Amino acid sequence: MREERTAGNVRAATVLGVIGAGGIGQVLFESIRGFYYPQSAAILIIVVATVILTDLLSQQLRRFVT
Repeated sequence: MREERTAGNVRAATVLGVIGAGGIGQVLFESIRGFYYPQSAAILIIVVATVILTDLLSQQLRRFVT
């Protein structure tokens, strides 16, 4: 259950940042607003990769525990 919260927290942090709470989402928003598309693409790739890796790790931990 803790692993599921961690994966959800990674996604939520990005969304909250985009709407103004700071963090990586705010950096993404600022780079898009400033038309820095290569930087925006890099940030998106890192966020997606982080979410995927977190989900995979969470899945493996759940298999190991159960």
